[in-house]
Amino acid sequence: MPRYQSKLDAVLRQRKRREGEVQEEFIEMKHDLDTAQDQLHRLHSELESALKDLAEQQVKGIAPGELDLYYRLIKHQYDRLEERRKALRHLADRCEKKREDLLEATREKKVVEKIEEKRKGLYLKELEKKERNLLDELAGRPKRESP
Repeated sequence: MPRYQSKLDAVLRQRKRREGEVQEEFIEMKHDLDTAQDQLHRLHSELESALKDLAEQQVKGIAPGELDLYYRLIKHQYDRLEERRKALRHLADRCEKKREDLLEATREKKVVEKIEEKRKGLYLKELEKKERNLLDELAGRPKRESP
């Protein structure tokens, strides 16, 4: 009995490889996004802490020079926070694009798999028909016309 040989093996291997590559890139990018979100939360906590500290110092009475230092510190932290927010938005956009690329690569692979599945099903039906005809011949029965 002849063995089924796929004509789409090379295409399917390429699609699977592409899906794997994109998946690895997405996982790495998602990890970077999670790390950036953690950094943003840390910076936000630091800013809140500095503001709370400033409020406590104002209640106690603070010298104008120290007030200026607090202002500069808070301004610097706020600027860093805004910079990280922009970078995070950019990274989130890139991560979303990579997720869409992964979905597309998966869809492309599944299309080839479905085509291959249909081809193999047709091959097996044809093989079954030939086998039935051969058995009919051996049994001395006339050939049946099957759908």
